[in-house]
Amino acid sequence: MLDEWSAAGPDLAAVDEIVTITMRGPCVVLRPTCELDTMRTRVFVDALNAAVLAGSIVMHTVREPVVDDVAADAVELAGDHAPDDVAVVRAGVIRVPVADVLWTVDVTAGRFVRSDTEIDVRFLVEADWTPYRAMWFAPRTITAATTSDSYVLGHRPSRADALRERATA
Repeated sequence: MLDEWSAAGPDLAAVDEIVTITMRGPCVVLRPTCELDTMRTRVFVDALNAAVLAGSIVMHTVREPVVDDVAADAVELAGDHAPDDVAVVRAGVIRVPVADVLWTVDVTAGRFVRSDTEIDVRFLVEADWTPYRAMWFAPRTITAATTSDSYVLGHRPSRADALRERATA
C-alpha cells in the first residue's frame, strides 16, 4: 500500500515525515509529525494496521510518549487473530471496529467517541468526545488512557467474525 503512495508523485512526503515510528518497551509508538490531511491519515492507518497485523501492540500518544505500564499488561500473542482493519474517516480521524461498537478516534485532537453505528463526525459536539492521553491498538484489544486517569477497553473482532456478521446483517 505504501508503494502506491510513493508512486503518486514528487509532492508526496516520505513516510518518516508523516509519522514517527519508535519502540517503547513491547510497543510500537506511532506519532504524527505534521497536520494530518486525508492522505497522511491513510499513511498513519497503513502503518498502524501493518504493525497490528504483524502481532505488535501499537501505542499512539498525542504528545511525547507517556510513562505507562498498561501496554505491558495488554501484551498478547496475535496467533491466528487478524483484526478488522482500522479505516480512515476523514483527515486526522479514524474508525476502529471494537466488538459491537465503533470507536471513532480523532488522532489529531487526541479524543474518541464510541457508538453503536457510524456517526458522521460533523454531527458530534465537544461533549460527545472523550479526550485521551494514550491509546493502545493490539490484535485483540484496544485500550485508551483518558485524561481523567481512567482506562477504556474494548475487544476487537477478527476479520472472519466481522465478515460473518456483515453477511448475516
